[in-house]
Amino acid sequence: MMPENRESIRAYLYDSSDLPIAELSVCTSMVLIKERYTPFHSLKVSFLSGVMINAESCARIRLSIGGEYVFDGRTSGVSCKESAEGFVLSGRAYSYTRSLIVGEAVPGMFYQAGINSIKNANTPLPKVSYQQNGDTANYIYIKETDTIWDAYTALAVKLYQSYPYIHGENTVYIKKADMAEFDLSGEVITGLIRGENYKNSISKISMQNTEGQYEYTREDSAVKARGIVSERFIPLDRQWLSSPQAGLEAKLKYAKRGCEYRGLTYIGYSGEQICDVITFTRDSESFTGEADRIEIRADSKGIRTTVICYNDGYCSVSDE
Repeated sequence: MMPENRESIRAYLYDSSDLPIAELSVCTSMVLIKERYTPFHSLKVSFLSGVMINAESCARIRLSIGGEYVFDGRTSGVSCKESAEGFVLSGRAYSYTRSLIVGEAVPGMFYQAGINSIKNANTPLPKVSYQQNGDTANYIYIKETDTIWDAYTALAVKLYQSYPYIHGENTVYIKKADMAEFDLSGEVITGLIRGENYKNSISKISMQNTEGQYEYTREDSAVKARGIVSERFIPLDRQWLSSPQAGLEAKLKYAKRGCEYRGLTYIGYSGEQICDVITFTRDSESFTGEADRIEIRADSKGIRTTVICYNDGYCSVSDE
């Protein structure tokens, strides 16, 4: 049965040695956010405890809803305070995949690059796993100050003209796969959503050649059609020496990420993951898309889930 009440939420606290500190079952509030273009999940929680918890020892939080693990990450501020109701533990955390953008990747040219070769070339990241995928690109070029996520992004674009994402709790996916289907038409809907956001979009981008001239140019006709004039001029990116137009196209697509969207909020949580297929039909509103932003919230009113489907360069929404 789909969990609708916050009583189904559990938090498991661990110290830096992964030894358990506490298991909490009285959730007073929770916000969990997962997003298609963000390489980590974010969590904010508050739980009641029967005893004072040694908050400074908390290094890891794992969260489950209805017995299903939905988050596993490193703490980013935890406190335990006494109140009239007892002791209240509040905290924030980010999934372990945030390490992908915190540190820099080993720079250089990598030939026959794949998801495993990138992983093996860099410092191991705790609790981060990777999609089983043996595909390789002829090369990827990692600039100084590039992150490991930048490397996986280049790989995904070169292999599939797609963008990587985080599946489950902490698994890096470079190719869309394992996409479950959810028909939310029968759920108790509290609100429908649709909108646009072109604030980061680029109408035209130009890149220099080896002689410093802006030889390579690409435009976004959809952005221009909205009357947006936003041009960028960039130096030669060695990542795209063999395919400059593909590189410029990827930059245009990323710039207009989430530019149009459809979605809904419903009571409960069904278990959606990023890139799962969402279908909804009710009266005149009907669409199918991929789950690109998932917000799970819990408070005294119960659990509510907001699912947003993007219609942009890497994601699509279709009317049923």
